[in-house]
Amino acid sequence: MRAGRERWVLPFATLGFWACYTMIRPLLAPYATMIGASALMTGVVVAAQAVPGALFALPGGAIADRFGNRITTLLGAAVMATGGTVMAATTSVEALIGAQALVGAGGILMWVAIQRAVITPAGGDTARFARDRTIAANSLYVSGGLVAGPLVGGWTAEHFGYRTSFLVFALLAASLLPVALAMPGERATTSPPGSEPRRATTRDRAWSLARTPGMAATLLASFVVLFLLEFRTSFHPLYLDDAGFSPGVIGVIIAVSAAFGVIARPALPHLSRRFGDPALLAICLVTGAVTVGAVAFTGSLPTIFALAAVSGVALGLGQPFLLALVANFTTREERGLGVGMRMVANRSAQWICPLILGGLLSIVGFTGGFAAAAALALLLTIAATRRLQRASGHAGRGPGDTAGS
Repeated sequence: MRAGRERWVLPFATLGFWACYTMIRPLLAPYATMIGASALMTGVVVAAQAVPGALFALPGGAIADRFGNRITTLLGAAVMATGGTVMAATTSVEALIGAQALVGAGGILMWVAIQRAVITPAGGDTARFARDRTIAANSLYVSGGLVAGPLVGGWTAEHFGYRTSFLVFALLAASLLPVALAMPGERATTSPPGSEPRRATTRDRAWSLARTPGMAATLLASFVVLFLLEFRTSFHPLYLDDAGFSPGVIGVIIAVSAAFGVIARPALPHLSRRFGDPALLAICLVTGAVTVGAVAFTGSLPTIFALAAVSGVALGLGQPFLLALVANFTTREERGLGVGMRMVANRSAQWICPLILGGLLSIVGFTGGFAAAAALALLLTIAATRRLQRASGHAGRGPGDTAGS
C-alpha cells in the first residue's frame, strides 16, 4: 500500500511544496526595499526564513522519526500558512522578519519528511543507479515547483500587489494539508523514542558522520549549491528591479533557470557514471558560480536569459546529485540523520548568503558584491571537490558505483 501511495503522494507533495515555497522568494527583497528596509535589513528579511531551518533541521528529523512523515508534514504546512497570513496582514519590516521565520520553520518540517520518504523507498535500499533514477525523477517535481512558483508569485505581484501574493502563498500552503494527510505515516526508525541517551547518541552520530570525508564533502557542496540558489533567487531580482525590469519579467527569468533544471535532471545517473562524482561536482558548482555571478556584469536581457539557463542546468543537477550522495554515504538507519544534516547546511547557506551579499552590496554595489560572492563559492567548491576525491579514493570505487549504503 505504501508503494502505491508513494506513486502519487510524493509527486504532489513535492510539486506543491516547492511551488508554494518559491513563489515569494523573488518578491522578498524588492518588497522589503519598497516598505523602507535598508540594504542590510533587506538581507535580514531574506535570511529570516533560513535561520529556523538551520536550527530545526536535526530536531525536525527527530520529530519525523518519532511521529512519522504524515504528522510532520501536516505541522509544517500549518506553520507555513500562518506565516503567509502574517505577511499579508502587515507592512512592518519586523513583522515580515517574524513571518519569514515561521515560513522557514514550517518549510523545514515539510521538506525533511518528504526527502526521507524519497531516499528510503518502499522495499528497502536499491542499487546506486536505480536510486539515483528515483531521486532524479522526484527532482523533476521539485523543478516543476521551481518553475511554477516564481511565475505565480511574479504575476500576482505585478497585477494585484505584493500582499496579495503573500495571501495566495498562505492559501497554497493551506491547500497542502489534504496532501499531507495522505503521506506515508510510518516511522523510519524502530528504536524506542524519547530517552535522553538516544538524543545524546544522535548528536554523537551527527558529529561523527560530519567528520567522514564523504559527508563532509556533501555538506560543504550542499552549502555552496544553496548559497548560489539563494544568491540567484533573492538578489538577482533586486539587481533586475534596479535595472528597470518588471516583476513579471523577473519571475520569467527565475522560472527559466528552473525550467532548464528540469531538462537536465533526468541525465543525472548517466552523468554520474560518465564523469564520476568529484568531476561532476566540480562541473556543476564552478559553472553555477560563474553564471550566477556574471549577471551583474550585463544589462542585456538575452544574455541574462542565457546565464539563467546555464545556471539552471548546473544547479538543477547539483541538488538531486547531492541528495544521492547523502544516500551513498549513509546507511539506511542514518538516512534521516543525513537528510537533517544536509538541511542544516542548506538553511545555513540561505541565511549566510543574504547577510554576506546584503553587506557587500551596501559597501561595493552590485558588480563588486556579485563578483566577491561568486569567488567565495568557487573557493568552497575547491575544498568540497578535494574532500569528495579523498572519499571516492578511500572507498575504492569507480564513477557511479554504490558506496556506503
